[in-house]
Amino acid sequence: MVLERAEQAATEGDYKRALELYLCVLHEMLPLLKSADDSGGDVGSVINHSLAALAEMADSGLPTEASAYCFQKLLNEAARKIYDGWSDWRLSLLETCANLVNDGRQRKIFERQLNSTVEELNDSWSSRYLAERIAAILHRLILKFEGEVHAADFLEQNINFPLFREKAIEAAMANKDYDRVERLALEGEQRDRGMHGLINQWKKARYEAYRLSGQLDKRRNLAVEFILDGSFDYYKELKESYPDKEWASVYPGLIKALEEQKGYQDNYPSILIEEGEQKKLLEYVKARPAYITRYYQHLLPVFRNEVDYLFIQHILDEAQRAGNRKAYREICSLIRQFLKIGSSEKARQVVSQLLAIYPRKPAFKEELLKIKF
Repeated sequence: MVLERAEQAATEGDYKRALELYLCVLHEMLPLLKSADDSGGDVGSVINHSLAALAEMADSGLPTEASAYCFQKLLNEAARKIYDGWSDWRLSLLETCANLVNDGRQRKIFERQLNSTVEELNDSWSSRYLAERIAAILHRLILKFEGEVHAADFLEQNINFPLFREKAIEAAMANKDYDRVERLALEGEQRDRGMHGLINQWKKARYEAYRLSGQLDKRRNLAVEFILDGSFDYYKELKESYPDKEWASVYPGLIKALEEQKGYQDNYPSILIEEGEQKKLLEYVKARPAYITRYYQHLLPVFRNEVDYLFIQHILDEAQRAGNRKAYREICSLIRQFLKIGSSEKARQVVSQLLAIYPRKPAFKEELLKIKF
């Protein structure tokens, strides 16, 4: 109800009242987190709603008086001890406050408080994340008050923040400076070792630079890295980069490298299907009978007997683990799938076998007898 009234006040242009009501919600909800179970995210959701609404209001272009009032109020709010331990929400308030900085005096006051927040950070992962957000705020202010040249210098000085490296790569890509893209990406891969998501992001940027600049050998080598890491899309791109005759000599070494890894990547069966490697696919599924439902259509009709055997093995394995009606119904769905691929006689046999093995499971028997042959 309070959020609704705050939104109504903002819509009517009563920004001061809207601000007070949003802050009222924060003042009620934050202390509640110490004494309430928020595993469902209800309290946190209300806090995030309030912060998002404040940001939206600040971005709407407030009148000068309302903007100055909200700026000082939010700056004071962000300094309150109630946000100790909730740095992410404190930063959200400061980000909103930054959008209300309209002159050099406000900027100086704001940056002083922002710098005091930086001094409280340590070397933990969460602190590095917050430091990046603070740097992003400062970058926006520099861009607003000092222009693109100074903002670019600041970005370069803080290039080790992933957000800034991403911006620098985007700018270099737009300028077709592919050597710079490569250098920035390689530096990022080295710096962010152990962070798979970031490394993958920098590699993708490097791959795109190689593609656009026509560096085919580098592009192919990087595609192999992606493939060994589980990508099927890069496999298709790599294959398309070779003439058919040349690909025939490249493929065996690539599939061997995949097979020699400790565990098969998810792209391995997709590659086998792409290349028509039915025998290898069968061996792969034999070691994982549950996968037969996913790949049987690529094994038929050549390996009819093997498909039937693996289906039956999978059904029997699932039956051994089943202990409730839902599981029994899932097994019966498997049997019906087995029927659809043309194995009616063997499906009858497996039902008879299950009825004989589990005579003391009436619910299972009931479900099995519903199967129509």
